[in-house]
Amino acid sequence: MFLAHCLMNQNTIVPWLVKYKYSSFVPELVDLAKKYNLGIEVLPCPEFELLGLKRNPMSKDEYEKRGLRSLCAKLAEEVKKHHQKLIDAGIMVFGIIGIAGSPSCGVNKTNRSKNGGYVEVKGKGIFIEELQKRMETIYLEWDYRNPEDSLRKVEKEILKKIRESSLIIDSH
Repeated sequence: MFLAHCLMNQNTIVPWLVKYKYSSFVPELVDLAKKYNLGIEVLPCPEFELLGLKRNPMSKDEYEKRGLRSLCAKLAEEVKKHHQKLIDAGIMVFGIIGIAGSPSCGVNKTNRSKNGGYVEVKGKGIFIEELQKRMETIYLEWDYRNPEDSLRKVEKEILKKIRESSLIIDSH
């Protein structure tokens, strides 16, 4: 499964925005990968690649103005190539897990500018939009405000994909 970068490395998030109780990564997703014998592929962080660590939070609109779309298009092409190499090697790719509210990795919700502030709205982040133009796969969203529900949804989709592919997974 492909994971948004910050799910495996909280250190690249805007320094004072480390999420929930996690100090470095989301252990529940690592445990889930172990349970179902899934490999983890970490997506690049477009925001970090564009502006580095010392950056302020920004909306999707602000990142658009700074040129994140063209960077995301390039990164999405690289992810697509990597994804295809895995499939060509006979590896089942579960899908991509993004971040609720992220201006780049939001799947169902993103962050937009409004009245000099930010508001979370329905929609996709820039990187997810670029990935979806290039790759047909499952796209799920991790919500740091509700990790239990996020974990339940991810596991449900993993089990569905396993049943659909008729694979037997050793979950010891």
